[in-house]
Amino acid sequence: MLLQAKKISKSFGNKYNAIQALKEVDFAVEQGDFVVILGASGGGKTTLLNTLSTLETVDSGEIYYEGRDVQALSEKEKTDFRRKSISFIFQQYHLVAELTVLENIKLGSYLNETKTIDILGLMKQLDIENLKDKYPYELSGGQQQRVAIARALAKNPKILFCDEPTGALDEKTGKSVLGYLEKINAENATTIIMVTHTAGIGEMAKRVIRVNSGQIVEDKKNLSPISASEVYWG
Repeated sequence: MLLQAKKISKSFGNKYNAIQALKEVDFAVEQGDFVVILGASGGGKTTLLNTLSTLETVDSGEIYYEGRDVQALSEKEKTDFRRKSISFIFQQYHLVAELTVLENIKLGSYLNETKTIDILGLMKQLDIENLKDKYPYELSGGQQQRVAIARALAKNPKILFCDEPTGALDEKTGKSVLGYLEKINAENATTIIMVTHTAGIGEMAKRVIRVNSGQIVEDKKNLSPISASEVYWG
């Protein structure tokens, strides 16, 4: 098992007005899986993503990464774990404006000096090798998101956490970005855990999880995933 959470709970606020975002959630994922987490705003899906990735601590429960209890780690050890083992893609691209595309991507590889990856090969895989000397302001939204994906993958992570990675993109561009994630999962066996509001994206995942009121209400395998180009965007 690559990642496993056991009865994790998380609340926000104080004891007088606490909001329980997660309620004893169990979650497990294998290497190479492609998981999409769906749910309404405020249902707990982003909190689940953030706790699984150790960006937020849980109030109770356990989270294991390859058998290692990451909740028991110090903050410094958690930072080191995130730096070496996982990567993030967000709705906003968070590229460094003063750096070129190639320099932005190399930032990812610098975060994990114990692994090496062919940066130019990765850029070719994402069809951005011709953009290497451009700056973020010269790129479209879809191009910026592909650069953000390349930067995340430059660490050669085992898990790629995606929080609404197509939320700021139009349908054509969003499907293009999803196609590259689909390709990365198939060719590199990179585990992808994605939160999205777009229900149609779940049809291309290997597994779909629905979250409501802080609990997993559905967890099913998709026996016949569709391609990114077929995703319904409504």
